[in-house]
Amino acid sequence: MTPLLATTLLWLEKDPRFVWSRSKAAHTARLATGTPAGCDPSLLQRVAPRGLWLHQHDAIDLIGTGSNVVISTPTSSGKSLCYQVPIAAAIARAPTATALVIHPTKALGHDQLLAFAKLVPDAVCADYDGDTPWEARAAARKSANVLFTNPEMLHATICANHLRWSRVWSNLRYVVIDEAHTYRGSFGIHMGHILRRLGRIAAFHSARPQFIFTSATIDGPGELASRLLGQVVEVVGDDGSPRGETTQVLWNPRATGKASSLVPDSAHLLASMIERDHRCIVFCRSRGGAEAIAALARELSPSNAGKIESYRAGYTADERRSIERRLGDGSLTGVVSTSALEMGIDIGDLDVAISAGFPGSLTSLRQQAGRVGRRGQPAASILVAGNDQLDQWFARHPTDLIDRKGERVMVNIDNHHIARKHLACAAHEIPLDPATDDQYWPAVLDEVVCDLASVGLIEVTGGRARFAGRSNPAREVGLRTSDAGTVRIEDRQGSLIGTVDVSRAPATAHPGARYLHRGVPWKVVALDIPQRLATAERDDRGSVRTVARSVTTIDHVGERAVSDGSPTLHLGSVEVTEQVVGYSLIDARHRSRQHFDVAVDPISYTTDAVWIDFGTTDSPKLGALHAAEHALVASLPLLAICDTWDVGGHSHRAKGSRHATIHIHDTIQGGAGLAALAYYQMNSLASLARDLVAGCDCAEGCPSCVVSGRCARGNEHLDKAGANEVLGRIVTARPGLP
Repeated sequence: MTPLLATTLLWLEKDPRFVWSRSKAAHTARLATGTPAGCDPSLLQRVAPRGLWLHQHDAIDLIGTGSNVVISTPTSSGKSLCYQVPIAAAIARAPTATALVIHPTKALGHDQLLAFAKLVPDAVCADYDGDTPWEARAAARKSANVLFTNPEMLHATICANHLRWSRVWSNLRYVVIDEAHTYRGSFGIHMGHILRRLGRIAAFHSARPQFIFTSATIDGPGELASRLLGQVVEVVGDDGSPRGETTQVLWNPRATGKASSLVPDSAHLLASMIERDHRCIVFCRSRGGAEAIAALARELSPSNAGKIESYRAGYTADERRSIERRLGDGSLTGVVSTSALEMGIDIGDLDVAISAGFPGSLTSLRQQAGRVGRRGQPAASILVAGNDQLDQWFARHPTDLIDRKGERVMVNIDNHHIARKHLACAAHEIPLDPATDDQYWPAVLDEVVCDLASVGLIEVTGGRARFAGRSNPAREVGLRTSDAGTVRIEDRQGSLIGTVDVSRAPATAHPGARYLHRGVPWKVVALDIPQRLATAERDDRGSVRTVARSVTTIDHVGERAVSDGSPTLHLGSVEVTEQVVGYSLIDARHRSRQHFDVAVDPISYTTDAVWIDFGTTDSPKLGALHAAEHALVASLPLLAICDTWDVGGHSHRAKGSRHATIHIHDTIQGGAGLAALAYYQMNSLASLARDLVAGCDCAEGCPSCVVSGRCARGNEHLDKAGANEVLGRIVTARPGLP
């Protein structure tokens, strides 16, 4: 480690909030010998003159033998070269060859295009995203070898208008899906269907492309890639790249006996690092938090104010490019970002990464840590623990930050609600034929086609199903949500403040809701869901936040699996009805301060759930059930990548009866796979939840154990001690077979 960084860490260790650290020694590269299959030695000498690392050689060799491949190695391990070399080799053999490189963000696609164009100057490379000018789009369609795009453009334009892109399709050799671990939940389901549509369009144009996935080091990368693609995908995961010395630090503000406040601690660390001549990036979980940390860091270090910027979604393309360029040339030494900079974009020689709160998964945390030390120099990453359950769980189990394996990524490709939308798109692109299309949608094709035909969206003639609508159905499908459309949040003058998904609007944009944008608080005064509009004014209620209070009812629709014993575990379909009936003002300790009533129309959806039935004999009291439910939901991200909006919980004790039940359910129509994972790994989940509760030193429950920041009941009647007993009973339950 450099003397300067070592000195800084020694200085930090004197602070009581510095509670743990571990360093990993540097190691050299493991180089492969020989030339991979399908790769010309002269090309290899030009693009990789120092040779290939072991995993690069293995991936390129598998691709050269015709396999679909997923490369799952850490950040900065040279995954991009694994697809750049095969694409370059294909273009060298046939100058008309084409490839699609699909990135989840614009910034990542732009960065990778520049890198590939520099590496392979003979290739014609083009961006094709929402920032691409119209004239450049026409040029890309006419002459590009390698098209760097995103799921939205692939879905709504390149696939939907494939006849205009016939040159690209008929010469398609490779399809790259970069950062595959980001495709989870509804976004992952959408992506899986897009890849199936892509495959059948390529076959229509007589092309059989290979698929190359890159991923962070998650649990089960091959299973994820195969689920997304619907084909077998080989895994390359033995990392051969060199690494500089890295140090992971845990900074826990609660070690001083006070509640954590992420903004001042993170801003203090950022300002201190910059003043000590370290280049630093801070990752924040919200846009408002990113703005607030950057602003406070400028106040704390006024001489460096011009070197500190925030970076998040919502900035213009020019603003994003300017920040990326300044990071690269070193004129910007501190940046505060949401997850927009978490993935593989090259942002130069940074020394320290600060995570302002646990980002929801170890995969994300490790991606953030991988943004520094990219040139092999010593680096440090600091997790500033917040008050949330997972933050404090890791504060008590810090070695898991290094030793625990990454989480799984769940994709329920058989979700009929989303499949219905994409089969309509597929029928619009090319009429559906059961003889050829059953390979893409074996579980849902017949049922969904009948469903679409029953409402007049598909006409079946001559054994083929043709789209019967008048407009391109892809335009009505939003990929980042399971529902179509968003609600605009505007001020009284009609200026746009922000947007929220329709499904989340009742809980986050109801009358009285506090909405934070760029650090400015707004109060929603009206919500009109049919018009997709919420009106807001500046909020003067002080340092509070709002949580919707809702009434939830769950009706069982069907059961797929059930266990023996007590409590009994069930897995099946449920209909969830939620109606926002009011909201609470919440103080800094997550306690309700005031309650207000509102009237918002209910929303209902059918999804998957696991329910834990305690029966009527010796059933727990409602407070214990409620607290245990919170702990189970909070612990699920330790098993699968998800956030607080991906999974819901409901505990119930029937009136006039001792019958007690806990439900854990997916929050998207049709299910995302999280409830099924919870069912089959309930023993592990309940054990983690029990550790979460028992390990917290509070007396009656707090935000670090059983108090939930989005509880629809205002965290009332929570029994921490009872929750520990309930979770102990669940640990012994054994899931039944489907």
